[in-house]
Amino acid sequence: MTAILLATESMKMNPSSEAAQVLLSNSSARLLYNISHFNAVNSVVFGPDAKYFASANEKTVLVFSMDNGTEIAQMLHDDMVLAIAISPDGKYLISGSRDQTVGVWEVSTGNEVFRLEHDGNVNAVSFSPNGKYFVASGFETARIWETESGIEIARMKTNRPPIETVSFSPNGKYIATGDALTLRIWDAITGKEIGKKKHDGIVFSVAFSPDSKYIASGGQDGVAHVWEIDTGVEISTISHDARVFAVAFSPDGKLIASGGRDNIIRVKEIMTGTQVAKFMHDGSVYQVAFSPDGKHIVSGSNDNTARVWRVSTGEEETRVTHDKWINSVNFSFDGKYAISGSADGTLYVWETRKGMGITDIQHDGIVFSADFSPDGEYVISGGGHSARVWESETGREISRMTYEDLTEAVAFSPNGVYVVSGSDDGTVRVWEASTGEEIAQMLHTDRVGSVAFSPDGDYVASGSDDSTARVWDAETGEEIAHADHQDIVNSVVFSPDGKYLVSTSNDFTARILDIENNTEISSMLHESFVYTAEFSPNVLSETGGKYLVTGSVDSARVWEIESGIEIAKAQYHGPVFAVSFSPDGKYVASAGGLFASVWETTSGKEIANLPHDYVILSIDFSPDGNYVVSGDDRSAIVWDATTGNEISRFLHTMLVEVVAFSPNGEFILSGGYDKTARVWPWHPDDLIERACAISPRNLSRDEWKFYLGDEPYRAVCPNLPLEPEPTPTPNS
Repeated sequence: MTAILLATESMKMNPSSEAAQVLLSNSSARLLYNISHFNAVNSVVFGPDAKYFASANEKTVLVFSMDNGTEIAQMLHDDMVLAIAISPDGKYLISGSRDQTVGVWEVSTGNEVFRLEHDGNVNAVSFSPNGKYFVASGFETARIWETESGIEIARMKTNRPPIETVSFSPNGKYIATGDALTLRIWDAITGKEIGKKKHDGIVFSVAFSPDSKYIASGGQDGVAHVWEIDTGVEISTISHDARVFAVAFSPDGKLIASGGRDNIIRVKEIMTGTQVAKFMHDGSVYQVAFSPDGKHIVSGSNDNTARVWRVSTGEEETRVTHDKWINSVNFSFDGKYAISGSADGTLYVWETRKGMGITDIQHDGIVFSADFSPDGEYVISGGGHSARVWESETGREISRMTYEDLTEAVAFSPNGVYVVSGSDDGTVRVWEASTGEEIAQMLHTDRVGSVAFSPDGDYVASGSDDSTARVWDAETGEEIAHADHQDIVNSVVFSPDGKYLVSTSNDFTARILDIENNTEISSMLHESFVYTAEFSPNVLSETGGKYLVTGSVDSARVWEIESGIEIAKAQYHGPVFAVSFSPDGKYVASAGGLFASVWETTSGKEIANLPHDYVILSIDFSPDGNYVVSGDDRSAIVWDATTGNEISRFLHTMLVEVVAFSPNGEFILSGGYDKTARVWPWHPDDLIERACAISPRNLSRDEWKFYLGDEPYRAVCPNLPLEPEPTPTPNS
């Protein structure tokens, strides 16, 4: 945390890209609540309706409001509380204690409903899926009670005590227990043992698959086993180098995760045994759980951290750090939050997305195209064999269209209701953004590399390797107009008034098509391939809607639309793949080879030079025109459009293909060859605010002195308290 605080202070004193990188690379979570207890927190749980969360510490169970974190109920035992669970309807809470009792309580009031005696320490409790029953483990028996009446339904006895863990199956038919040497499966109605499997030591964890066909167990012997319940056949194993403390199934039942004393979390496909992910802590892993959508895992360790991992990439998404080991972790039922309880007496509720507000989505191939919806609430990204719409704030996928071939281009309609996509299969498809339902499909005879909606949303345009650019009715798919080239078409763009379409091609031309009359009104000839083009904005200025900028092999050029005359030119030592007009149309940002620049539209005079270390593929102006973002080999970089100073940088692991500012200018969208599309904050003030939101403290006086010398001690984050001045020591 010291590095984050130093970077935050650096951003306040003298904003720099280096400090921004430190903040953006930080995986600390944003804490929603930090609640201190007098003793270790042994168990934590969310209520199913996201209204409550609860903790067990020492002799007390506490229930808190999710709305404001205030305590709303308290339940007391006569000895340490070891386990808690909330019923599926959120009405009751059960608690197991060293006082050898199970408490049944009303969640909302804390009123005791029943106090039920057991035969030893109650280490584990579990509700049936319908909440009508619950089971609790004692020393040598596990017992089932009816929730409403407190009547004991069945009792299951082991000859290998103590019972360490217990769980109801999702279909409510079975109970699983783990004892000193054995995983046992019981009939949940009769309490009769119907199966058992030996371990070479204590069984610490059991879990049922969502369909109740399989049971997993992990134990002292360092192996996690998956068994078929009906046949008793072992389906899969996961070997660790030490004790396995935790096992969990993914919500779709296809994956099993296990964590243990070897500091490793392994995720495997159940039926094939293929390892799909491996995560490393710096200490033993005590707890693992899948998120409701199965895309993430939360884990708790004795390295004092609870972390959220992305299953598909193996990357750590975010973490919280306690002062002692983690006893309990879990996800909220919508997956937006995680909860962790520690031996240090603290309970954290935290956002599962990256603490600095970074969201992303993983594709199965290169992300060639991406953009924000007009309101900025959603992102459309095309990569691999799909185009996906997702929430820009959370990364939650809204809809998806899949292809057999690669997805090359995507765009939102002006009202954000529809999306158009183009693919290597030659199709252009219009679909509803919220559902993924296809509205229209149009066909080229070769790869479609560029698509666009008209400003009024009535038409879509597409450019193809079949050497044509076409305009289609967005609702019916009927062809309205087309332009013929002599080589592949690289890009298509509508004019701000929707009357014209420009298409660029490897035939050395940019051609402007009058859509209504289906006629070419001008053609701009270059010396080589033309990669990209953009119309000047339709604003009240001398440049409003009058000009076109194009990017070719070694130059960016501005042309007058009506006459086709070239009026300005910027020369580069490399291909110009990206051009962008400022919002007022007075300036152009373009990128060629290893350099990008900002220059005056009508004179070509350079305003700012933006040097890169690698070839630049994309560039965009901020909505206020004060900044430019560009993408190169492994970075998306924000620049001051006037001075050329680098403001912020976000790192990818491979080439960045596309960058864009959000409509409000607060976020950057970047995507590329690392198969991810990411949304991230960039402005220094925003980074400072977000860093302080996830920081639990300010710099100490000693840290300040060591790193900042004689600079007067002050709060890096004004919302957090300063370390008090040391008490003067009396002279002896």
